[in-house]
Amino acid sequence: MAKAKDNAKGPPPKSECERQADRRKKLEKDIGPSVALYMSLSNKKRLDQAVDKLTGNYRPGTRERSFFIADLVNWFYIDHVMKRSGEIAEYIYEKYCEIWELQIAEEMKDKDIVALMNKNGYLVPTRNKEGYISLEKRKWQEEDVSLYRSAEKVGVLIGKASKIPDN
Repeated sequence: MAKAKDNAKGPPPKSECERQADRRKKLEKDIGPSVALYMSLSNKKRLDQAVDKLTGNYRPGTRERSFFIADLVNWFYIDHVMKRSGEIAEYIYEKYCEIWELQIAEEMKDKDIVALMNKNGYLVPTRNKEGYISLEKRKWQEEDVSLYRSAEKVGVLIGKASKIPDN
């Protein structure tokens, strides 16, 4: 008589409810608490198309949509609400707008933007040990350009350059 094989490898699978609860906890830890957002189906389709354009993710999920909406909020805040004072803050804002245009409209990769910035001899906004922002004459790196992909980080950088407390 043959023995029945025990194919169980570990604990039984979680129920759909448990899986979703775990997913929500992880999203809250990574992104922040959830916020209800109601929109028409056509606006949701536009949102997904915009997220696809920005991230290359054809079927965006909650995480991609959340990051996209947060970036829109931060962009609007930087562009229309945040007060910029000083030459360095204005320079950072100009570079943010320029890099955003190159990334989105021109669809340039970070390494190509780095080459362009270095070719043009643009100064690099850099945070020193004391936390102040200065413009340094050094080569742009991909990390410098990738910082400009996050409107939230750019907002903090402009705030530090303007000596505005973090929000």
